[in-house]
Parts: sequence; structure tokens; C-alpha cells
Amino acid sequence: MKTQGYIDLLSTIGIPGLIETQNSNRDPRLMELAQLNKIALLYSTVSGDDIYYKELLPRYEQLVNTLMQVSTIFNKNGIKYSIFKTIKPFPTTPSDIDVLLPSEDFNRAEALLISSGYMRTAHDAYSSTLQKEMIVDLQLQPSVSNLPYVSKQLLMKNTVLRNVYGCEIRTLNPEAEVIVIASHSFYKEQMFTLNDYYTITILAEQLDIEKLAGLAEANKTMDVLRIITGICSQITESVFNTKLKINDISQTLASQHQRVMNHDTLPIKFPFGLVLKLLLKRATKDKEMRRMMMPALMRLASPTQFLKLIKHLRRTTY
Repeated sequence: MKTQGYIDLLSTIGIPGLIETQNSNRDPRLMELAQLNKIALLYSTVSGDDIYYKELLPRYEQLVNTLMQVSTIFNKNGIKYSIFKTIKPFPTTPSDIDVLLPSEDFNRAEALLISSGYMRTAHDAYSSTLQKEMIVDLQLQPSVSNLPYVSKQLLMKNTVLRNVYGCEIRTLNPEAEVIVIASHSFYKEQMFTLNDYYTITILAEQLDIEKLAGLAEANKTMDVLRIITGICSQITESVFNTKLKINDISQTLASQHQRVMNHDTLPIKFPFGLVLKLLLKRATKDKEMRRMMMPALMRLASPTQFLKLIKHLRRTTY
């Protein structure tokens, strides 16, 4: 999406709860850009596009129902868990629900969902994918190619019980959620969408900057957090001509390390060389990640995995 396109899209939407819409532009071209950036339901809600809204609303309702069902099952059975990267501060339609679990509860959590009608469709060292009306990903560790990119121990120590959709749901606190979304965008997807922008910019209003910085340092993801908050800050200033808490966060984090990325299209695709460089840098500081680095590199040597990587790098969205 070219610069003027994303300016028009953002101006139409505003920032929910922070900046009101600056125009009511209903344009098929903008809907296409909203879909690329994973904010189609948000755009259709604000612009009054009834056709897309009615098409997307059932998916949103399914998300709510599945979140309530899974959380109720886990709450009743004493499962330690946290929903993450799923509940956004605006209406959205993710393709799946991500649940972080400690190793001691993983098998029981999987068995409880299977006994409730879910079918296991995939499984690997760190995750199990189950499906009923919607896909639920149970994860022991957020990872890319089996390389852990955030500490599950730190994440599980930073959870809160929230009343969401009238149901008690355990999620990450705002600081941990921002870190995992930034890390997932950079390391796993290697792409930054407006869904990421809105999520991080809105959550930034709720978080403690010192706590965020301390968690990023402990998680060894400060470089990535600086990049992502820097992008959010630049978008906020350039499009809305204002400063929000995300701008203060970016300035605070970048006080000793300035990293500015030029961007005239969204989604933003991060250079693979930069992603690999920061993965390797993090591996030098993280014992578990370092242990898994060589097997991951060996997997990339296979033609099948290499082709998957090329396809991943050529995507325009995810």
C-alpha cells in the first residue's frame, strides 16, 4: 500500500478510543488495503460498509464464542494458561486462537479440548493445533522454526485475569502482550501490518514504560521492540500529526540506540538479513535458543524447507 493509500485508510479509521475518524471514506481500494493489513472488520465497522461487515461479523462472533468456551474449560479444570496475540483492542477476525501453556498442563489441556469435540490436526515439539468451529493453537513456547523467540517463563509470570465478553479470560498483561506481538511480527512473520500498529499503539496507553523496558531487557528483545515502537511512533506522527504514549515509549527506548526505518508501503516487510542478524544476536544471549539454532539451520538446508522459506519471504500479507 503506497503512502497516500495508508494515510487515507488510517485517517478514515482514526485510532479507536484515542483519535476520532477524520473522514468517512468508503472506497473498495481501501478495503483491499485493510484486508492486506488484517483490519478489514475495523475498517468496515467505521466506514459503514454493510456488505463486508455482515460477511465478517460471523467470524468475529465465532472468535468470541470459542474464546469463552476454551477459557471456561480451562478455568473450571484449574489449567494454567494465557490467551495471547488474539484479543485485540478493536474488532478483528484472527484465523486462530493462541494459547500459551506450561509443560505440566499441556497434555491435560489438549485432552480436555479433544473431549469437548476438538480434533488434533497438527503437532510438533512446541505446539498442538486443534480444530472445531475454529482453530486453537496450544503452545509451549512461541517459536519460529522451533527457535524460541520469547521466554515462556517470563510471559507466564506476566498474566492477568480479565473480564472479556462477559467471561473471565487469562491473558498477558499489556507490557508482555506488546513484547510478544512485536517479536512475533518481526521474527515469525517478518512483516508489520496495521493490525500490529493499532494493537501496540492502543495497548501502549495502558502500560508502564519502565516495566516494558525491564521485561524487554530480561527477554532479550530490546532491539526488536525499538524497531517496532519506532515504526508505530513514526506512523502516529506522520498520519495524525500528534504524539501519543507510543511516541514517549519510542523516545525512551531509543535514547541510547536510534533505529529509524523508512517505509512508504504497508505491510512493511523486514529484510531477512536483519531478522537473521537479530535472531543470531538473541541466540548468543539465550541458552535454549542457542541449543536449537544448529538443528534449525540444518532444516533450512533441505530443499523443501528452503522453498517454504522463499515462499514465506515473498508473501504480501499473512
